Amino acid sequence: MGGDNPNEEEILKPVCYVFDFAPTRALRQLSGYGIRLSPNQSDPENAVKDLASFLPVLAYDGANMTQIDAGGILDIAMAGTSATLLARKWESAMLVNVDNDTLGRVLDNPEAMALDVLNDIIPAV
Repeated sequence: MGGDNPNEEEILKPVCYVFDFAPTRALRQLSGYGIRLSPNQSDPENAVKDLASFLPVLAYDGANMTQIDAGGILDIAMAGTSATLLARKWESAMLVNVDNDTLGRVLDNPEAMALDVLNDIIPAV
């Protein structure tokens, strides 16, 4: 019960999730709010870090849910993605299409077969 009304019931939720299909917009709001909460903080990253410690931000990178730090929140809010998430996207196996058709074209290409790529990557022992 809370307040002056005896019929009012207060419900506290232990966990709350917010899903937004425009994450850049949501993270701009979050970073702006964090900065406004700490007007004496000269470093915006530290201001957002304080808020993110109470309100963690999770991102789905294609295979995993990862927590985004204050720097990543600001990166996404300003640029649309964080450097870490962008790097993970480039590491994704989904970027490489290695099916039988592709392998066949590589094997049938004399120039591709003439390249000694493995010796450039792995030195001879």
